[in-house]
Amino acid sequence: RLASARFVSVMSDASAKLNINQAGITEIAQFFSVLGADAPVAQQLAETICTHRDEPADGSSTTASRGVPVSTQRPARSTPRVFKSVDEVADVIDVAPQLWQRAYPLLTVFGSGRVNLRTASAPVLMTLPGFSPEVVEAVNDVRQAGGRLTSLDDLLPRLSITARELLLAARPVLDQRLSYETVEVEIRSSAWTAGGLHGESVALVRRSDRQLAARVVRLQ
Repeated sequence: RLASARFVSVMSDASAKLNINQAGITEIAQFFSVLGADAPVAQQLAETICTHRDEPADGSSTTASRGVPVSTQRPARSTPRVFKSVDEVADVIDVAPQLWQRAYPLLTVFGSGRVNLRTASAPVLMTLPGFSPEVVEAVNDVRQAGGRLTSLDDLLPRLSITARELLLAARPVLDQRLSYETVEVEIRSSAWTAGGLHGESVALVRRSDRQLAARVVRLQ
């Protein structure tokens, strides 16, 4: 019976995607806007996602403050209800199929939330502070020329004065958000048997200090 089983494993750089469990409203709205959503639609999607995600898992109410938008309020206690899969995101938002088709492969719910400057796509890079279309174009130029990005300094000579100043102003935050190599790999494995049984697992492999650590983050 096991001889007739089939399995497929797909690996991807988790830090090349936008971590929907780590990103804030502004970042998520920018992401959907870059993918073609109108600004009000992108903002509504972002607020819906964050409101659902930050709601306590035990259903307790958030701390409400008069005059403070609900989208900026945080639970008074308990653990937030984080997304366990990207598919769960589609269940809580009303999104056009075409827009979701573009967004889906660029999202993840695993990892630290860092963004790999060498592998992240334009919509993901545009969620970073200081990253204008000009900066993203400079990143793509370096990649296409076969260059290696090891620091923001590699981009500065390619930027206008305005773009350079905006990027440098955001550097304290970017130093905490960016990575320059693949350190988190998402491995998604699926298996089927002739009898119709199906199983799926997702593991996150993280490299640190030249060591590898694997953690199964979802098994069904």
